Amino acid sequence: MESQQLPYGMRPDIPVTYAQCAVCGVMGGLALAEQPLSPLIDQMGAHIREYHPDVSVLDALQLVPDIGHPPADRDAAAWVAEYNMRAGRSL
Repeated sequence: MESQQLPYGMRPDIPVTYAQCAVCGVMGGLALAEQPLSPLIDQMGAHIREYHPDVSVLDALQLVPDIGHPPADRDAAAWVAEYNMRAGRSL
């Protein structure tokens, strides 16, 4: 099998999951595939209960599998933590 040629400074894609509110579209935090999803669920549940009190958390919570592209010179977990902190989503 042929290896993927990546642009300078890029690492291979990594699987991630992000949380999103289905009501207003606000993005929640991001988690690596091997990280627990409970912090994402708790964080988005708090958003849904505060901003959409008449909506069920289970109906409004979306956990979306995706692909992350952290820089090659960064630890993936540190990249996720920085992403969550930068947007005010400390998980």
